[in-house]
Amino acid sequence: MVEVMDNEIKSDGRTVWVNSGEDGTNLARFSKMGIDIHKTSEQQIATGKQCIDCKPGPTSYSDWKGFKQTMLDIYKIKISNKHMPDFLEKEKKFDTNDFKYYFGRNHHTVSELEEMVEERNVMINNFLEEFEK
Repeated sequence: MVEVMDNEIKSDGRTVWVNSGEDGTNLARFSKMGIDIHKTSEQQIATGKQCIDCKPGPTSYSDWKGFKQTMLDIYKIKISNKHMPDFLEKEKKFDTNDFKYYFGRNHHTVSELEEMVEERNVMINNFLEEFEK
């Protein structure tokens, strides 16, 4: 019986690599330049195909969340946010799901938000007109 070692997750602040504990091959990579989630080497030999989910960059925080979920769904590998590339840190703070949560929590509908934006635009235009006089 061959004992399978744990999968290896490596990161350097720019790129995340996930390597198979079974044979050491690369299962996945995430960076600003793109995403590669590969079949196992055995599956590649059997099917002649490498990619499960490959996408050219640039990547986003939303892509990072999708990458983590896909790795969990397909390989049962949980990737910690401690491996998240540094370039995503700023974007993470402005995740649209956070906005949806905030606005949902405050019970604003999309039409109400659009109305609020329009009211602010009118106020800004009025201010600018007064300022230019």
